[in-house]
Amino acid sequence: MPRQPRIEFENAVYHILARGYQRQAIFTDRHDHETFIRTLGETCERTGFQVLAWVLMGNHYHAVIRTPNANLVEGMQWLQNTYTRRFNVRHQQWGRLFGDRYKSILVEGITPGAAPGGGDYLTSLIEYVLLNPARSGLIQAANGESIQDYEWSNLRRSIMQPARIRSEWDDVPGLLALFGLKDTAADRRKFVQRLDTRMRSEEALRCGLPKIDGPALHNTLSRGWFWGSQAFREAMLKRIDQSAEHPTNRNYTSSKLGKDHSSLEAKAILAKGLKHFMLPPPMDTTSNKRGDLRRVAIAWAIWKRTTVPQAWIAEHLGMRTPTNVSQQVRRYDQMPATDLSANEKQWRSFF
Repeated sequence: MPRQPRIEFENAVYHILARGYQRQAIFTDRHDHETFIRTLGETCERTGFQVLAWVLMGNHYHAVIRTPNANLVEGMQWLQNTYTRRFNVRHQQWGRLFGDRYKSILVEGITPGAAPGGGDYLTSLIEYVLLNPARSGLIQAANGESIQDYEWSNLRRSIMQPARIRSEWDDVPGLLALFGLKDTAADRRKFVQRLDTRMRSEEALRCGLPKIDGPALHNTLSRGWFWGSQAFREAMLKRIDQSAEHPTNRNYTSSKLGKDHSSLEAKAILAKGLKHFMLPPPMDTTSNKRGDLRRVAIAWAIWKRTTVPQAWIAEHLGMRTPTNVSQQVRRYDQMPATDLSANEKQWRSFF
C-alpha cells in the first residue's frame, strides 16, 4: 500500500491503529497487556501525548491521541520499538512484532458551537474505539454484560476509576468534557450507560459505528487518512507542505492523501491561471479557439506540478479528452519561448 506522510502539528488528534505482523498476537497474557500500558505511559511522559481512549485487542490496538507538541512520529517510534524489544526479550523471540507501519488517521475535534456528542467526529470515534470488544464478541449485551467488563481499555482502567489512582496521561476529564460530562462518579456512570445503551440497541457487527454524514468510518480506517468534514480535509491538506516528511516519492502520489493534495493544488493552479489570462470560468469547448494557447498553458502547468489524471484536466478545462490533453500539453512543453506571447512567457516563468 502506498506510504502516506505523517502530518504533525501542535494539538493534532489522531486515531492510531497497529496490528501484529501477519495478524499474530501482540498481547498473549496479562503481563503483555500490563507491559504495553506501562510503555504507553512512559511514551506519554517523554512526549507529552494525551490519550483520550485506548483498547487492546489481542492482535492489534486502537488509541485516540492528542499531541500538544507535534511529535507523533517520535513518540510512536519509541512506543512500538520499546514494546517490541520488551516483548521479544520476555518471549525469547527476535524480529518484527508489528506488521505494516501503524495507521494514523487525523481526526476533527468538536465543531465550535456544536452540542456535545451531537454527531461530532471525535466523539463518534471514541465510542467506536471503546465499543470494539462488543463488535468483536468479547463482550455481549445478550449475556447481561457491560462494556466496562472488558479489562483492557481505559474505560475500566481509567475512566471508571477515581482521579487519585489514574495516570495523568490518560485524559479522562478531557474525554468526558467532549460528551458534556464532568469528572464525577455520577457522570462517569452516565458515560458507561451511554455506551451500554448503544451496545444493546445496535447489531453486534455495527456496534459503535457512527451515523453521521460523510465517509464511513470503517472505510476511513482501512483506506483513508482523515476523519472529519470537507473543510477539515482542506485545512489538513494545506498543512502538508509544512510537514517534516514532505512527500515527493511515487508511493506518496499514488496514496489517497497524495491524490487529495494533488487535486487541491490543481484547483489552485486552475484558479490562478483563469485570473492570469483573464478567462471567466467555466471554460467550455466552444471557447477553445484554434491557436489560443491560454487553456493549454493552464493545463500544462497542472500537468507539470500535480499528479491529477489527464481526465481531470480535460473535464475542468473543457479539452474534450485525456488524449487531447496529453498531445497539447506535450507540444506546448516543447515550444520555444519565441513562439509564446509575453503573457504566456510570464505564466511559464511561474513554473
